[in-house]
Amino acid sequence: MQTNIDIPSQPSFPTNGRNNGFTLVELIVVVVILGILSTVGFVSYSSYLAWTRDTNRISQLTALHDGLELYRTEKDLPLPDDYVEVKSNGTTIAYQGYAGEGVLETIDFTKGGKDPKDSTYFSYYLTSDKKYFQLMAFLEESDNLLTQTTPDDSEVSLSFSPSLLRRGLGGGIPQAHAATDYTNRYPTVNGHKLGILTESWTNAPIQEVTTITNSGYLDIALTTDNYKANLTDTRSIAGTGSTLDILAKLKAVGWTLAQSCKQLLDKHQELKNQDRVYVIDPTQNDPFEVYCDMTMDDGGWTLVFKNDGDSDNGSLSNNANVGNGYQTSNLTTNDYANSATFSDDLINTIMEQ
Repeated sequence: MQTNIDIPSQPSFPTNGRNNGFTLVELIVVVVILGILSTVGFVSYSSYLAWTRDTNRISQLTALHDGLELYRTEKDLPLPDDYVEVKSNGTTIAYQGYAGEGVLETIDFTKGGKDPKDSTYFSYYLTSDKKYFQLMAFLEESDNLLTQTTPDDSEVSLSFSPSLLRRGLGGGIPQAHAATDYTNRYPTVNGHKLGILTESWTNAPIQEVTTITNSGYLDIALTTDNYKANLTDTRSIAGTGSTLDILAKLKAVGWTLAQSCKQLLDKHQELKNQDRVYVIDPTQNDPFEVYCDMTMDDGGWTLVFKNDGDSDNGSLSNNANVGNGYQTSNLTTNDYANSATFSDDLINTIMEQ
């Protein structure tokens, strides 16, 4: 007996008049999607590499700081390699260069010491008495900044927008520290609040600026160029000589940047009875000069108002947010020509210290 089995035919689909396959438009869409996915993956990978390098920089800077601190418990700190002098009216107040091969060998540092991308040494600022120092590295991602602790136990983090301008650096820079483009990098510092110096429009450390390396020094009181003194990652002094010379006044008080005259006297009892102009930073964001009475009622008084009968008013600070915002002449004594006042908010800030 013969059995007939019906085998169903393959289903047919409408082709709408075309052969099965991808159209050119569909292929282009697929290629574009793949390109986007590849780009996202590459950017993510690049960011990961930058994060890894930034973590390495911060780790090295911390280890180098600890090594220098340990060394200075027994000896004066070593001079930076390839340094330039930082002067104020001809007097050397500091040296800025690199924690290079000579420094690393002197302190017996064996945990690296070079930037993982640029293969350059980290910047190193040393006071003229060889007792205080500050280090600086340049990160690739601002989001990679870690909260750090400065010697006075205040936490800091970075908020910095580098200039888009770039001026070429010439042959005055040692080959071991070839010029690096810092305009899209983010400086982070470690150590005492000394004001390690960078060129404002290039973000480059001053030991890489041709005009300075050729002369061997920068006189912060006399310069007409703009530089930035990086006290912490968020606190800086920027400007020309009339502004930068505040650094020289910090030297006179052991490089202490206090928030009031009282806080300054509490940290430096040797200033007792030494009434004169000092530098304070009540808001921790904008240092300026004030007159401190270090004698009356145990001292530590910040002059915030003076009225000598003149109808004109003036601010004791160049900070536009202070007092009436008027410019002031250099403060050298307590014999001011005009009355002077601080804003209530700033007075309250000072009183809290």
